Amino acid sequence: MNEQGLWLLLVGLVALGVSDAWLSANEQIIPQCAESTDHRLVAQVLTASRKSLSTHANSLKDEKDPSISVWSLELEVLANSERLTGSEEAQPAAEQRCQLQPGQRLLIRWRRTEAVSVGAQVEVILRLRRPWGASNPHGFNFERWLVTSGYSATGYVRTGRVREGQSKMPLRARWVSKVDGLLAAKGLVHHGTLMALVTGDGGAVPAQTWERYRRTGAIHLLVVSGLHVSVLALLLYGLISYPVRLVTVVQHRMFAPLIGAGLVCLCAMVLAWFTGLGSPVMRVALMLLGLWLLQLLPRRASIWRIWLLAALTSALLLPLQVFHSGFWLSYGAVAVLLAFFGPRSPSSGAVAAVVQAQAALWLGLTPLVVLLLSESSLLVVPANLLTVPIMTLVTVPTLFLGVGIGMLQMFAPQMESIAALCTLLLGVADFSLELIDVLLNALISALPPQSSSIGFNNVPTVLVALLGGLMLLLPLAAYFRVGAVCAWLPLLISVESTVPPGEFCVRVVDVGQGSAAVVDTAGYRML
Repeated sequence: MNEQGLWLLLVGLVALGVSDAWLSANEQIIPQCAESTDHRLVAQVLTASRKSLSTHANSLKDEKDPSISVWSLELEVLANSERLTGSEEAQPAAEQRCQLQPGQRLLIRWRRTEAVSVGAQVEVILRLRRPWGASNPHGFNFERWLVTSGYSATGYVRTGRVREGQSKMPLRARWVSKVDGLLAAKGLVHHGTLMALVTGDGGAVPAQTWERYRRTGAIHLLVVSGLHVSVLALLLYGLISYPVRLVTVVQHRMFAPLIGAGLVCLCAMVLAWFTGLGSPVMRVALMLLGLWLLQLLPRRASIWRIWLLAALTSALLLPLQVFHSGFWLSYGAVAVLLAFFGPRSPSSGAVAAVVQAQAALWLGLTPLVVLLLSESSLLVVPANLLTVPIMTLVTVPTLFLGVGIGMLQMFAPQMESIAALCTLLLGVADFSLELIDVLLNALISALPPQSSSIGFNNVPTVLVALLGGLMLLLPLAAYFRVGAVCAWLPLLISVESTVPPGEFCVRVVDVGQGSAAVVDTAGYRML
């Protein structure tokens, strides 16, 4: 079989894997007979996060008892559930299919005063419903996100208790708990954001921070981005390769770079597992592994083949991630940079390269962002020019060094001399996030909200703009560039109101359980 046949075979396997994973995810959804009734079950807590007070002020605190908080839990069913047909006693479900089966995952809300720890076993009575949520056209499809994330149902706890002595915290959860304890002990202002940058869990990030980064187009810097892992890989390679050269015998010193790169690949895979196997981290780990294996083989391959192989391998290992926009944006960003810098000679300096990279990403990725998210910020270039150097060169290195030193101190308490260094590094990381917040707030205040982003465009316009953006990245002739600009510019054209000044138009929409009125004037739209 020739090379083209192998690529087609791999693409076919990915397509079959995605189809099978989608069908399996839908089969795990609870049947309709399991809704609207209570279920008693025993489950293990996989993740637990307390809702942000600032964003859920109405739902977080019970009016009668302000000490009760809302916890968002991911549960794994450990045994068949019992369906409660009355308020007092439990009876087996009339049909086996109406019971919850072991291994099913649930996304649950629980109001309680005490904290819920990861790994704990709980015995609860739940009210469940099938995955359901907003799925408006051209908006975020929450229902699809629930299904592709592996949840069989959502719901809330009516009553329940945590089983004593039954907790068995998984390995990853234990390490996450240690990192959380270390950051909490330092009294950092941006504790939740720092946790997200280390562990990939964005549940503790305040909603105001999400909104700030979203409005400025810098949301890719939150949680764990591929850029962060790439920088850490370079730093780690520099720290590993030099000692390896010193301890390697002279005759085999040529293998020192390969050994160092292999250790970096191993660390990248461990980090991908630790951060929850997100698409950006998986991409970096797989591309590093591909480049390292290529050094061991006698033949050479283009970087485009490594990119494509990493994307297909990632989709083969985690098929459902192709339904998440992060998968396409992560690999799309790398493709844009390869298309721009590949045919060109290196720029005159690092600053010029950063500016060119941000301009290329804006031209190439904006149509894709609008297609997937129906919105793209016009502040993305200045926001990234200001925040990427701070996050990349200050926040991430000092944060991971501080966490590493803190973990070392936990296992070697006698090394008290490094405690001050750990506090200093984490304090610098925390201060850098505060500086980023100040810069992003200044950018947001510079433009009115209605002029700071590109809104929804129809699919043909976006596809034509995407083609124009790709043409602008390539070193083509001038007349091709003029055509590419003409294809890209319609993204910036806003839809004008058809209502004449002094008049208004009212549309009444049936939304299922009520109605909504949309009032259009010449300058405003009100819901």
